[in-house]
Amino acid sequence: MIYRPGKFTLSAGAQVIDKLYLVTGENPQTTNYTLTDARIAYRPLKWIEIFAKGDNLLAKKYETMVGYPMPKATFMGGVSFSL
Repeated sequence: MIYRPGKFTLSAGAQVIDKLYLVTGENPQTTNYTLTDARIAYRPLKWIEIFAKGDNLLAKKYETMVGYPMPKATFMGGVSFSL
């Protein structure tokens, strides 16, 4: 979902993972999880954008490989220039 009021851009999304195989073989192990993300950006000039984003906003515990947990909620901000 993207919403663009004026010089702002707001976006949000969700990713649903269902029955991801972590272990195969005689005793398969699967996992299910949902991740939510959001981003806000402000473009004061045509060539500059200031942004902030958050990933896994609900701090869901999950693994894509057994024994390697993924980070909980993470946040980042920055400035982007288009020359």
